[in-house]
Order: sequence, then structure tokens, then C-alpha cells
Amino acid sequence: MLKLTGYGLKEIIKKLERRRDTVKQQFEESLYFFQGETKLTEANDTANRLSHKYEELERNIALVQAVQAVYNTSLTITVQGEKYNLSHAIKLLGGAERIEKLWQKAAETGTPAYSSYDRVRVTGQEHAKRSILISTAIERAEKASTFVGALRAAIAVANSTEKEVSLSEDMIS
Repeated sequence: MLKLTGYGLKEIIKKLERRRDTVKQQFEESLYFFQGETKLTEANDTANRLSHKYEELERNIALVQAVQAVYNTSLTITVQGEKYNLSHAIKLLGGAERIEKLWQKAAETGTPAYSSYDRVRVTGQEHAKRSILISTAIERAEKASTFVGALRAAIAVANSTEKEVSLSEDMIS
């Protein structure tokens, strides 16, 4: 058992993924050899050894990700009066950021200089009108931005929480 934060788990996963990627590269190189420099049996042994190492790293990554999922579901955060487990909050963040962008775009004034759609009906030269006031769009963009900021802050605090996790020191070193 180790005491780790969410950030610590994320770093362990990154470290294992870098190792896995290096082993993959070495494995791919081990599939070829020059006659006289290496014997075929040595090349086969190297490929087999690297394949086993690659598989071990994949299993370790999956294990740490499973531990991370348990960690993320075990912590509860409150954002603007609503409770979420950390896992749910992390998943909400992407959508909240996209909603924020939508309202920020809606709050922009004018038409882009090279717009392919200028919102004009050719037959009567009728121009489309805004369906939402810019002030309303700004208000909603600010509200969405406030939620995104509060969500990010709560996620950061939760990810800083140290908890005992089911990992051994030798598995992650």
C-alpha cells in the first residue's frame, strides 16, 4: 500500500507509458538483424524478452488506471452547491469548456471578415437578426466560465488529496 495523490497516479501512468513506448520501439528494431552481427536465436530471444516486458508494462498501466478510477470515484467535490465524485467532475469538464466556448462565440460582435455564410437571403436581401442579445450571451459566457473555473479548482484540490492506494513500490519504480 502506498499513499499517493491523483497527480501522483497520473505521473506514474505517464512514466509507465513512456517506458512502454521505448520498449515498443526496441521491439520493432529487434525484428531485424544483420547477418554476422547477431545470430537469429539471439534476435528471437531479444524480441521475446521485449515482448514480455511490453506486456508487463501494459498490465501495470491497466492496473494503475484501475487504481486511479477507484481513487477518482472515492473523492467527492462540491461545485456551486452540487456534489460530484471526482471521476464525474473530470468528465464534466470537457463539456463545460465546450459550452463556455459556444457562449463566448455567441458574445462576439460582427461577422468574421471572410465568412462563407453571411446570413443574407439573396432574394430579398433580408439580413438575419441575432436571436440572443450580446449582453445575454456575455452573461451566459461569464456564467459558464465561472462554472469551468470552479470545476477546475475543485478537481485540482481533489487531485491533491493523498490516499492509500493498492500499489506496491516495486511495481511503479
